[in-house]
Amino acid sequence: MQPDSVSSPRDPHRLFFALWPADALREAMRGATDRVAAFRGTGHRIDPAKYHLTLHFLGSLPEPPDALIERCRVAAGQVDCSGFHLVIDRAGGFPGARVGWLAPSGNSGLDALWSALGQALDEAGVQRRGAERFSPHVTVLRGLAGRMREVPVEPLSWPVEDFVLVHSHDGRYDVVARWPLRAAG
Repeated sequence: MQPDSVSSPRDPHRLFFALWPADALREAMRGATDRVAAFRGTGHRIDPAKYHLTLHFLGSLPEPPDALIERCRVAAGQVDCSGFHLVIDRAGGFPGARVGWLAPSGNSGLDALWSALGQALDEAGVQRRGAERFSPHVTVLRGLAGRMREVPVEPLSWPVEDFVLVHSHDGRYDVVARWPLRAAG
């Protein structure tokens, strides 16, 4: 994959595995974000086209990550998990990072996918960056002022049937590849 423009050190190439919501769910998340009182009048909203739930962050690189992408394709192809259903039902904020998020309360299917993908990446020698503990969320706001305690939101249904590899660069999020999950049964 070649970028459309040359990247500078200020615009690194980021690579991550994620759940990628359908357009209708993105719009529902935008609406849920608008209804969270603590999000009003603070920070700036993330473009709904960039909404995602990160599974594993692989790092920031100065050059296009073509070789790493190929290793990721092989690793992700080893993942064998069933699809599942997420319910996004809470909002909150990470004060240190000053971001607002929407998130599910918990889901064993999501945990299984995160673990299986992590194991496949480890076996392929692909390094991951970030927290060792999984805190699934969709970032919807940056620059959140102050602390925000978690609050419930109207539940949003998210049928998860696949996961993706995303290459972020030059302000864009490009889905590089997609892997289906087994039909839930």
